[in-house]
Amino acid sequence: MSLYQGTTMRIKVDGKTIFHETDATLSSSIDFKEVASKDTAGKLKIANVQTWSLACNTLIANSAASAQEDIKSLYDTHKAKTLVAIEFSTDVTGDVVFSGNAYVGTFNISATNEEEVTGDFNFEGDGELSIAVVA
Repeated sequence: MSLYQGTTMRIKVDGKTIFHETDATLSSSIDFKEVASKDTAGKLKIANVQTWSLACNTLIANSAASAQEDIKSLYDTHKAKTLVAIEFSTDVTGDVVFSGNAYVGTFNISATNEEEVTGDFNFEGDGELSIAVVA
């Protein structure tokens, strides 16, 4: 058994890794309906819709590599409200890959005196989040 490594678990936006990503978080939840009647003892819960999102923090820099998403391309996607293909994986054979479509829902930049400029971005899932194994 080999443990997944945080340094290789990356977010890809339309096939490009996010430039200078420092951490990422995948969140998924199921909404529930509560149902009660005169014939139930308490409320019953019925699983309803799944919602999911990906969030990441980055250092801010312009990427000279066209294979990576940088601050400008992320902002352009956010401003245009463009739906993008998202993957979250180590790209290691046998590990899992999460994938789906999402919007850049939140776009934040933080510039603290005597510190590197950082950003945090939230990708709001649209539709199903899939899981597969990297071939």
